[in-house]
Amino acid sequence: MLGYTSLLLLYLVFFVFIEPFISLWLGTQYILPKSILIILCINIFINQTNGTTGQFIFGYGMFNDTWVPIAQFVTCILLSCLLGFYYGLLGVLVGNTLSLLIYIYMWKPYFLFRWGFRLNVLQYVYNLGKGITLLFVPILLVIFIPDFIHDGASYIDCINALIKIVIYSVISFLSMISFSKYMRSFVLRIIKSILK
Repeated sequence: MLGYTSLLLLYLVFFVFIEPFISLWLGTQYILPKSILIILCINIFINQTNGTTGQFIFGYGMFNDTWVPIAQFVTCILLSCLLGFYYGLLGVLVGNTLSLLIYIYMWKPYFLFRWGFRLNVLQYVYNLGKGITLLFVPILLVIFIPDFIHDGASYIDCINALIKIVIYSVISFLSMISFSKYMRSFVLRIIKSILK
């Protein structure tokens, strides 16, 4: 969970700082629409966090799902073409993200829990849903709050971005401490090691 939190914080920094950075560097005409930026961040996040399930699948020696990359490729092409026809670049990116979600966050965990761990996959779904809620709700709150300081200067955008990152960090930390026993245990371990 801590790895997911730090990755999300990294992507929030990217999401919040990319517009002021591009505005300073290239000009405002090159700023990406927020919808495309959100899908790019989600896509990168999925690619960065898919390793854990894959490592367990490799550890169990479960290599009988070799068809998955081909199915993922075909699904990606079909969805990207279909959605790209209707929604342009956003549709292409959404098609790719949906194919990643289907095979990385749905099939691989099902495959691992059903035939590797031999546990109920609903346990994974519950923990994943809880984690996503604890991590994404603070992001949504931060994205939609207005800027605190209004001035035309680009450095003001950076200050607003820093304020939002601090707000996300505090809200996310408090929600993790409140709803995750593993995070509470981790924090208590750190406090005990500091007090020694």
